[in-house]
Amino acid sequence: MSVPVAQAHVKDVMNAPAVTVRGRTSLRETARLMLDKGIGCVLVVDADGELEGIIAARDFCAREVRVPFSTLELPQVFGHWLGSEGAEQAYAEAGSLPARDIMRSPVYSVDEDDSIDRVLELMLKHDIGHVPVLRGGRPVGVVSGRDLLKLMLDHMHD
Repeated sequence: MSVPVAQAHVKDVMNAPAVTVRGRTSLRETARLMLDKGIGCVLVVDADGELEGIIAARDFCAREVRVPFSTLELPQVFGHWLGSEGAEQAYAEAGSLPARDIMRSPVYSVDEDDSIDRVLELMLKHDIGHVPVLRGGRPVGVVSGRDLLKLMLDHMHD
């Protein structure tokens, strides 16, 4: 039986356990872990297990970045401007980069006892698709847009 949405807490919908890597883990290893586990993000933690950053699948894609001292925006991936050679060279060189080089920080997170509304608020305000779940400052899970879809379907009536 599903929990009513109004009473749902993060712990009711999160994916657990959280999948983590250390900051020195290579992007090759990080990408392999994400593919092997079928997940959309990994959390980057320090030696004490404290959350340092997050890497989502979209962080492996090119994005528009403003050219310094200009209003021009050009595609960039892993800190490489994409020119005529395309992304191939950038991806070839990126495999050995450490996770900390592309992780996003600060990370917007929630506590496992927070409401689903708090997750939705963070996703909307910061345009993010994954919200780490913490217990005592350490990651225990992640809530993704997919988890919210499941919650919605559980409460839809035919």
